[in-house]
Amino acid sequence: MPDDLPFAVCQYVDAYTAGDVHGVEECIALADVRCGKTDVMANTKAEFRQLAEAALPHFASRNHEITSHITVAHPTIVEIAYEALLAADLPHGLKVGQTLRLTGRPLFEVEAGQIARPIDER
Repeated sequence: MPDDLPFAVCQYVDAYTAGDVHGVEECIALADVRCGKTDVMANTKAEFRQLAEAALPHFASRNHEITSHITVAHPTIVEIAYEALLAADLPHGLKVGQTLRLTGRPLFEVEAGQIARPIDER
């Protein structure tokens, strides 16, 4: 991880990659979470946990590589290369054993050492 990346963001990405829902949850002082333009939203830690736990069985492994980032005041935007080996068929046609590759630019608002709001607008 880059040295100048906020510690909470590093912890979040590492825990997310490992499928450690509790570890991800510990990084967040949750106001709300948005994933995609309108796909998924969690307003509480309990809702976030449900979303994260529901996603786990779909992936045999996951990897996130931060390829770039910028922090200005509180928000940090990271560019992530995401790769996952599927453990389940996905509705849009990818099958078990195939590799899913995406890039994303999530925004993390960091306050008092925790992520106040992660926003993943793909």
